[in-house]
Amino acid sequence: MIIGIPVYQDVDLLDVTGPKEIFSWIPEKFGITVEIIADKANNKCIKSRDGFTFTAPKTFEDIPKVDVLWVPGGGR
Repeated sequence: MIIGIPVYQDVDLLDVTGPKEIFSWIPEKFGITVEIIADKANNKCIKSRDGFTFTAPKTFEDIPKVDVLWVPGGGR
């Protein structure tokens, strides 16, 4: 099972990192992976609402289908 978390400019960082950490506590034996996904390759450098910058390792081209979509909120 793939849980996808799409990220975008001005995303609320806690809405990304909190679920990412909680979902990662599920043992790998259950076959669950969590992917942080940017919309496209030239938009992988993400600046959160509070100015923290991070890189999304995958895009929707890399992960065209997810089983669960966790959509984080944003400041605007």
